[in-house]
Amino acid sequence: MGYNGIAPGPTFRVARGRETAVRFINKSNRSSAIHLHGSFSRAAWDGWADDLVPAGYNKMYYYVRVLKL
Repeated sequence: MGYNGIAPGPTFRVARGRETAVRFINKSNRSSAIHLHGSFSRAAWDGWADDLVPAGYNKMYYYVRVLKL
């Protein structure tokens, strides 16, 4: 599996502190889950293993600005 024929998928480089939205369009013939590495993400958009996007559907992933703790 890959993204537009690429495995692993593409890297998105985003400036620190910038809010970002990425739409995953599942054009495969089976359900898929997306997971982000290397950045904080809230549970709703973390792409945990059972967060499946059915074939033919899409999901918008939001990565919000995080203030330093």
